[in-house]
Amino acid sequence: MMNPEPETIAGDFFSLETLEFAGALEILRGFLTGPIALPRLGEVKPGTDVAKIKHDFELVKEAREYGIENPRPGLSGISDPRPSLERLGVEGVVLEPQEILAMVEMARAACDLRTLFRQTPFTSLDMLAGRMADFRDLVKRLDGKIL
Repeated sequence: MMNPEPETIAGDFFSLETLEFAGALEILRGFLTGPIALPRLGEVKPGTDVAKIKHDFELVKEAREYGIENPRPGLSGISDPRPSLERLGVEGVVLEPQEILAMVEMARAACDLRTLFRQTPFTSLDMLAGRMADFRDLVKRLDGKIL
């Protein structure tokens, strides 16, 4: 394992301690809901890529502006699909109907977000939502099949 460059350690110390990165994450935690967002918070790390930081600030700015004018998309009821997807990686494993229904709900939410942000002036949010897979055909084929 390679040792990090000294400037990386100093940069991380500055971000983590001087800028109170942990405190910023705690503030962010208050805005997160649902089983998907909270575990991802632990993956957030300070960065030094100026272009990425500017892009992320643009996303935050647009999300804030969107939130001032519109209700927040309701995603807190969506189940985390990762456990089901991991199980599907094992040969012979099949999902229970409830798990399939949860996956369809996740796919429907992705479709809704893609459509929602396409209809707004928030181009960075639209680009982010557009990176999600297009599940319209899957949702059409499975919608109403599981009661």
